[in-house]
Amino acid sequence: MKNLTPPPADTAHEAGLAALPAELATDSGLAKLPAAMQRLEFISLRTIMELFSSSGVLTPESVGRGSEEIINTLGAASRHHWLVRRWLVALVEREFLRLSNGNYSWEQIPESAVGADKLPEAYSALGFPLKWPSHIKSS
Repeated sequence: MKNLTPPPADTAHEAGLAALPAELATDSGLAKLPAAMQRLEFISLRTIMELFSSSGVLTPESVGRGSEEIINTLGAASRHHWLVRRWLVALVEREFLRLSNGNYSWEQIPESAVGADKLPEAYSALGFPLKWPSHIKSS
């Protein structure tokens, strides 16, 4: 029977570092990860804002809407209501949306929030192979 005991943490850490591209395996490469993760987050948030705008849920011109109205306008399944609420919290935290008296309204799309066309570069900066993001994007 095969030994299913996980390796010690140090061994797992070393194996993980060995699997990283060389430029990320150094301390200076790892230092770039927080900025790369933020870029990916902003791409995701911008994409949600574009969904809100294209579906008419929220636009720069629209008046504020409550979370239930946003969820209903999107037509989100009840099992996904929590996810839309989480999006709203994240969008307010990053100042894409404003929350006032229970209503969400369009604030801005920061210039640093590049579009989904920059997704391959954002994933690559995290160490993922370039082919992976296009697969994710197409699914």
